[in-house]
Amino acid sequence: MLILSPPPQWNGESAAGPNIANGYRQARVYTGLILNGANPATLPVVRPTQFLLYLNIRTAKTLGLQIPPLLLALAEDRITAGVYCVRC
Repeated sequence: MLILSPPPQWNGESAAGPNIANGYRQARVYTGLILNGANPATLPVVRPTQFLLYLNIRTAKTLGLQIPPLLLALAEDRITAGVYCVRC
């Protein structure tokens, strides 16, 4: 299990972590607030609200693991052959 977003040629079985794009979006909001005069000490801490789960079906089959069909049905993106992304 990896914690960072895997590259397309990744060979791990699964990976999970926050949606990095949302983190960059929030950083832009904070930067705008600070540049417009907000005190950084008064800004709230924002935690990730969207997480991604990557599943490599080929590696799971090689390891003898079965991915539940419901989990595959939730997959929104097929990144490469056998690698799916589920938004949580």
